[in-house]
Amino acid sequence: MRRLMWKTQLEVWRQEPYVVKTQTSDLFKNLTGPDPYPTVISPDHVVSGDNRIVWRHHNERRENDDYEINMKLQGLAGLVGQMPHPLVGRTFGGAIEGDGLVQAGDHLLRSAQQRRRQHVRIHALTRHPSTVEQWRTELDESIRQANSVDYSTARASHLEWWRQFWDRSWIFIHSDDPAAFEVTRGYVLQRFMNACAGGARSRSSIMVRSLPSAVQKIPISAAGAGQDTGSRTSG
Repeated sequence: MRRLMWKTQLEVWRQEPYVVKTQTSDLFKNLTGPDPYPTVISPDHVVSGDNRIVWRHHNERRENDDYEINMKLQGLAGLVGQMPHPLVGRTFGGAIEGDGLVQAGDHLLRSAQQRRRQHVRIHALTRHPSTVEQWRTELDESIRQANSVDYSTARASHLEWWRQFWDRSWIFIHSDDPAAFEVTRGYVLQRFMNACAGGARSRSSIMVRSLPSAVQKIPISAAGAGQDTGSRTSG
């Protein structure tokens, strides 16, 4: 196996404030008139250092708050001060690091020397409500705890979690109708998404574990193999 130089780069989508040019905020306007409260997307912030890329997004309170406007439109203005704001103070982001990787810019890490293998660790964290300082303190602690676990131990635990999940129950549909496979695959994919959203600490469906083979194009004849706790439906 050849030795290679490794580069890991963060791609930030929200780089500067911009107004959404869609009907995202059409709830607050006459559709034939101008938008009195444009939806402005604020940028992410990259605060890298110590051979680690760190980025975060923090929701600040706005002068024309969409949530409060919406509550007033629905006659619920009296509850605004009694309920936690679902957006203000929501802080999310993460960090990227790896053994032997050094800082090569705010968005870039590179290997200090050529390597045959490279492990890259991505730590994601969402907190609400939270200040930027609170979020960063919790992120650093989360990274410390994660890095204290041996890689092989963490991987074994990861695989065991998924083994127990997929062995818990299943539904595979067998039929000559090609749609049966599509229904089965859709059901399995939905279970996978729900597991990622409900099982990961990030509580986000885009923070995924490994993609199950059942989601890929397996032959229908292979589906349904497993223990008796599952369900098999024939058409």
